[in-house]
Amino acid sequence: MKRTVALALIVVIAATSAGCKQTTFNRIGAVIVAAAEGYDRQIENLFREKLIDQTTYDKRKASAAALITDAKDYQTLLAAFPVLTRENSGRVAAATSDLLRKFRSTLSNPDLGNLPPGSKPVQALGYAITVLDNAAIALAAIFPPSQGPTPANATLPPKAVPARSIKIDLPPKPF
Repeated sequence: MKRTVALALIVVIAATSAGCKQTTFNRIGAVIVAAAEGYDRQIENLFREKLIDQTTYDKRKASAAALITDAKDYQTLLAAFPVLTRENSGRVAAATSDLLRKFRSTLSNPDLGNLPPGSKPVQALGYAITVLDNAAIALAAIFPPSQGPTPANATLPPKAVPARSIKIDLPPKPF
């Protein structure tokens, strides 16, 4: 596990410092969408071969449709960034963690993937989610997102009111 965490941190830091290009983001998004669509096709094949019944098929089909929608949303998010920079790396790590969390819940759901919590894929996704969550927090703390434009009145001194002029009417004590 320590090696997995170290490897994931190295990948996140290296990608952040090198700056991923738009074509890399497009490829990553396409792979995620293809994986979700592959899950959908696998459900179709299981149903066609009569290995799952209609109710199981309906549940898994709805789950696959939700995963495809989430994957396409993630692909759109990645496409919004021209490159991976210090400022947006925390947001990308957090979005990746959210997507992996949805995949893990689908795999471990008894009605859908039916993988036990101790299985290797579910554990690997759990480790990846933890690493990405921690990386997102660390990256956002180390490289905070850039501030927007400063309002014109931000340089003016605030208007102060003396404390003695503030009056608060309190109801009488009940006892």
